[in-house]
This record gives sequence, C-alpha cells and structure tokens, in this order.
Amino acid sequence: MNRIILIGNGFDLAHGLATRYGDFINKFWKDQVLEAMEFKDWKVENGNFVFENKFFELRRKEYKKYTDIATLKQDISYYKNSFLERIEKARVITNWVDLEELYYRELLSCLKIEKENNDVFVVSLIKKLNEDFESIRANFEDYLKTNVVNEITKDKKIDEIDKHIWKELKNGTQTKNDFIGKVLFLNFNYTATEKLYTKKNSSNSDVDAEIDTRRNEVIHIHGVIEQKGVKDDEIRPMIFGYGDELAVDFKDIENTNRNEFLENAKSIKYLETDNYDRLLDFIKADYEVFIFGHSCGLSDRTLLNTIFENERCKKIKPFFHQENPTKDNFSEMTKNISRNFIREKDAKSNLRDKVEKKKNCFPLYYEGKIKADLKKFLEENFVDIDVSGLEYALLEEESRKQKIDKFSMGKCQVTQAFYMQIMGCKNPSDNVGEKLPVEQISWYDCVEFCNKLSDKYGLKKYYNINGNDVTHNPNGNGFRLPTENEWEYTARYWSRKDKQECKIYAGSTYHKEDVGGNIIDDDQELGKYAWFSENSKYSTHEVGTVQKAEELAIYDMSGNVWEWCEDLYDESGSYRVLRGGSWYFNARYCRVSYRFSYSPDDRHFSIGFRLALGS
Repeated sequence: MNRIILIGNGFDLAHGLATRYGDFINKFWKDQVLEAMEFKDWKVENGNFVFENKFFELRRKEYKKYTDIATLKQDISYYKNSFLERIEKARVITNWVDLEELYYRELLSCLKIEKENNDVFVVSLIKKLNEDFESIRANFEDYLKTNVVNEITKDKKIDEIDKHIWKELKNGTQTKNDFIGKVLFLNFNYTATEKLYTKKNSSNSDVDAEIDTRRNEVIHIHGVIEQKGVKDDEIRPMIFGYGDELAVDFKDIENTNRNEFLENAKSIKYLETDNYDRLLDFIKADYEVFIFGHSCGLSDRTLLNTIFENERCKKIKPFFHQENPTKDNFSEMTKNISRNFIREKDAKSNLRDKVEKKKNCFPLYYEGKIKADLKKFLEENFVDIDVSGLEYALLEEESRKQKIDKFSMGKCQVTQAFYMQIMGCKNPSDNVGEKLPVEQISWYDCVEFCNKLSDKYGLKKYYNINGNDVTHNPNGNGFRLPTENEWEYTARYWSRKDKQECKIYAGSTYHKEDVGGNIIDDDQELGKYAWFSENSKYSTHEVGTVQKAEELAIYDMSGNVWEWCEDLYDESGSYRVLRGGSWYFNARYCRVSYRFSYSPDDRHFSIGFRLALGS
C-alpha cells in the first residue's frame, strides 16, 4: 500500500517554525513601525509618539515597547495596499486559508460590480487587487527566507512523527516483493521541513531496510523557496491564491472572459510545473492518506477532492493537534475533510468508509513536542530542590513542622505577559508592564492559572476546582502554589545543620546572632537585593532585576509583590498565607520569617505569586 503524507502549516508549527499568518503580519507591522521611526516620520504630542502620515494602526499591547505609545488612531486612507486595508478591516484573518478565501470574496465583489454596471473599470479594480495580493505574497516569501528557513534543524525533529510515517507500511500481503509501499511527501508549505523525515535522514530503527530513497518522493505542490537542503532544480515559484474551483460561483468567474479573474487560480498555476502531473501518476495505484497539520480548508478543495474521492484512496487518517488532554481539533479536521467529498453520488458514505475513527488516530505533536516543551520550560524557569523527607519547621512557629521532599520552585514571580498568555484575559494589574509581576489576583485566580498551565503541558491538574471549593487531586502532578514550609525553606535555604547562621532576607548574606542572642540585621542592606517601600518608588519592578539568592538562582522572594502560598493561615480557614513582603511595605514585612494573610477571594495591587511543582 502506498502512502501520501499530506503536510500543512500545522506541521511547520509543530517544529517551532513561525509560519502562522499572525507571525508574518505582526513582523510586517513591526518593521513598518521601525522604518517610520528610522526616517523620523513621527512627532511627539502629549508625551506620545504620533506618526505624521498615520500609515497604519498600532495595537497597543504588541507595539508599546517600540513606540511607548498609549494609542494611535488609524487613518485608513493612507494604506498603500488596499487589500491589506481589507485584511485589517476584516479582523477575522487567523490563518492563511482565511486570507486566500478573503481574496476569493474580493474577486466575487468585482464580479458583482461588473454584472450590475457592465463597467470596464472593473478590470483596473481586479488588476489592483492582484497587485496588492502579489505584494503580500512577495513580502511573505522574504519573511520566510529571512526568519524561518534557517530554523529547520535536526534538533527540532520529532521522533513520534518519524515513527508514524514509516509504521505499518507492510500491508499484510504474503509476497515479499510487494509488501513495501512508496511514500509521497505532499507538502503544501513553502518550506522543506519534510526533509527531516525522508529515509536517508530517518533515525527510526523500525524503518525497513528495503524502504530507501528510491521509494520516497517529495512534491511541494505550492512551490518551494530557496533554502538549505533544497537543490536549485527543486525550487519552484510560490503558488498563492485559491483552489476551490468546485464552488458554485466559480463558473460565473470563468464566464466573464476576463483573464484577470483567473490570475491566482491554483489549478491554472499548477500547469507551470510538473508537480500536479507527478501527483496524478502517484495516485494511479492504491494509497492511503496521512494528514499532518493540514486544515483541509476550501482554498485547496479541488486538489483535495482529487485525492480523497479517488477510488484508489483506501484510507484517510487525520493526525490531530492535541491542545491539552481534553481538547483537540479532531472534530474540526473531519468536518473540513467532509467538505472535500462532493462529486460522487454517495459522497458522505464514501467519507465515512475512508476516514479513520478517532480511536485509531493519534495526536501528532502531543507526546513528543509537549514533553520537549515542558522540559525546556522547567529548565529555564524552575530550580530543583531535593531535601528528601526533611522535617522543616517555620522559624517563628516550631509547632508547624512539615515534611518536605523533592520539589521545584519557580525562579521568578509570574509575570503579567505570562499570566495573560495562559489565562487568555486582559491584564488585571495596576502597574502595567509585560515583565512586571502580575498583581491584583486572588488565591483562586492562582489555582486556576496552575490548572491551565498544567493542561498546556499535558500534566494532570493538581487542583479540583468547583467554584470556591478547591481540593487536591491525589493523582495530580501539575503546577501548584508552594507550601508555606517550601517557601520559607527556599527563601532561607538552610545550608548548615546547626541553623546558627540564617538569612533575615532572601538573597542576603548570612547574619549571625550577637552574644545576647539577638540577630544582627542591617535593613539598609536590603535595598541591594529587594524592592520595598524605601527603594521601589512605589511601583513594582521587572522580575529578576534585583536580589539573587546566594545558593539558588531564585529572585524576588523578598520584596516586589507578596506571594500566595498553598496553606491556610490559621485554623479558622478563612485566610490564606502570604509571604515575602512587597514594594508597598517596609523592610520588616520582607523578612523571611514574616507571615501575612489575606482572604483568598480578595485582590490587591501588591499581591502576586510564583509557581511550584512536585511532591
């Protein structure tokens, strides 16, 4: 049985390549901002940057670091690219298929003008539309060459993908000579990521020795740009347009007798290379289709219909994107696939016969990529602490002994940018800045954040949340708040068994007791390693910019913002523990031993949190 590996944009995204429409358009606007500033095409009004020509709209959160601007009103008449204007007005463009479908709708609008007015002026409208569309294509090609193609490296190869590509190539026949099939990598992208998985680059030990490079074939059906690993004779022009010639209104476009309408029709563009003919040759024998990261949207319907409804197509297996253990896009993929079954009388019956049931499909990136992402996230943001069953008691409450084992503590307080990214919410903080610690969040907000972060990295949620009823999941291994004992042990970091030398503030040098038993302390030294009322200028500061623990690279455990802990403050059960002091309080509250409390459903501009993980 032959196999088609159908590769879409999601395949590149799984390999960490910034090929989303959003990646491109944000870089495009950023470059426009920087270019305008470089040529001094702006002035200052009321402390804000204002661009003289008002060429584009700035989104405050995305570009504040470049312009330090609160808002900049859009004057759409200054757009040089009218199709770009339509994109910005639409505000519904989230991926490339949306862009291609918007272009198709613009063509239909031109067609309507011609029908209603019989106006030859429509030709100039279409020409301008095609010029603008080509400008975006050219900008995208430059973006890929500059920002993406050099990022395709072997260290981003995902073993799970390799395994699924080559697994089950034996179709069960008894004849030795015919049980190995051919593999066609049908790539809809303009990048050559599939080269990581061709036989000569495969490290999978399950690959049969008889499957060699002669049995592999690669077709970049939409062209491929110049990049490492691509030979000059393999480079093909980018095909960028629409491919839904099966739509009912496409005949109307063809009947206009104006070739400008067909400038970006994919079926016509396919005639410029031999790619389509090679595909037709491949599907003359029986085959199955594995879909890796392709949305199967309408902009490729003509081609996909040719592949899917062909009687030689025996099976279609979607490899879906697993966002978290309970959320994936399998249903969305199968709905899109169904729209490509339209020619045959029993098209939907054909669909049900060919498309694999979900139980036989796999998440393409979940097992491999998310585990790799989790490992990288932990290495960059956490410190492992192994105390293996230590009975640790809070300094000022010897009775509050608690057994602590191996755990990991976040190096920094959770920032506003990270909080908004995971929660998908607006910034709740009073002092606004992406790298500032998030504040104005309740204890309940924190545990919800922990669960969502656990979902992102495929971990079992640590908390069971039912309104304000929060309990621990006994099987949970996800992110959580630190216990009070873990917090104090980390902040104080005992390094001597006799405990005669200890830290007053997290990150400080050791302070010894004097002959009278009093701890020697100099609060003036606190300003060297913590933000508190004496040096904060009544604001939070970017995490990790002051105060570093001696033995552990952990920041801001004294000062900046109070940190929610896991524990109840006392037996009343009405309050949760806060530790560490903040920018708003004086040195006394920043002491490692100081305990504070707050109602778990209240919020304050000086309260944030850090993460923990482990037993």
